[in-house]
Amino acid sequence: MPFTGEGEALWQYGSGWLAALPAGGMIRCERQQVPGREVAVPGSAGSNPVRINFIPPLHLSFALDASRATGSTLLSLTATSTTSTIMDLSKAHVLVTGGSAGIGRATAKLLIDRGAQVAVCGRNEARLRAVAEEIGALAVPADVSQESEVERLVETVVRDLGGYDVLINNAGIGTFATLLETTAEQMRQIWEINVLGATLVARESARHFVANGGGNIVNVVSTSGQRAGAGGSAYASSKFALAGLTQSWRAELRKHDIRVMQVNPSEVITEFFERSGRTQKDDPTKLQAEDIAHTIASMLELDDRAFITETTVWATNPSS
Repeated sequence: MPFTGEGEALWQYGSGWLAALPAGGMIRCERQQVPGREVAVPGSAGSNPVRINFIPPLHLSFALDASRATGSTLLSLTATSTTSTIMDLSKAHVLVTGGSAGIGRATAKLLIDRGAQVAVCGRNEARLRAVAEEIGALAVPADVSQESEVERLVETVVRDLGGYDVLINNAGIGTFATLLETTAEQMRQIWEINVLGATLVARESARHFVANGGGNIVNVVSTSGQRAGAGGSAYASSKFALAGLTQSWRAELRKHDIRVMQVNPSEVITEFFERSGRTQKDDPTKLQAEDIAHTIASMLELDDRAFITETTVWATNPSS
């Protein structure tokens, strides 16, 4: 009488699994939304590759018919997604940099309201923790321009959220001065956060995403990264750089099922202007941080077979 056993893979690495199974039997993988598909376990002992198709998220188990088993074999299972799926934000695990204010805070709050688990990072620990408690996020203080702090940030998020599949690369600062008045320190500070910091967080996140079969990176750039204005030497150049980095990362990471996207907000009513030494009037006809948060959520919810490479958001008819 055939013996049927239930089991789970012994080791998981990235999108692959290894399982010690009786050779010559049958394996059936059970996964969400797709009927089980049987594949034969090779009869000879050794290491044998078997490719299984699935719709993520994958819940891998197997049933064995070992009636023809001739020994044991080490089976290598490689899971490959062949059918697209829409991201369920209620199951998303998200890291938002610059998450204590403005666009970052609004995006974190919206995703949490949709059911996502979200970690926010920022340099001002007191402010970050207050915002995280208010919106229900995990607070991880970090300066993204410091490599060791970025490594710790990602390690903490992976540990405390059980991994993540979305990076909102939002941290950024700005100062504005004419070329004649721009200092080396201004250029250095802005580029270290807006360019180096974004790169470090993206790199560590991409390593995690590649190892886990896919993910999403949304770089918050600016219309200043499309067309620079007077006084924008430091800030605009950093945003042009981030736009270029977005294109490079997209070209590198698509083959790993990682969507690299870019959003370019025009002027948004946030604390950014005041912090950069400029004035801004509260104007309900101009963009609000929630508008950009909604844009980002919509980009993420697009079916996985497609992605929006870049989108620009303008106010419809601002009063000034």
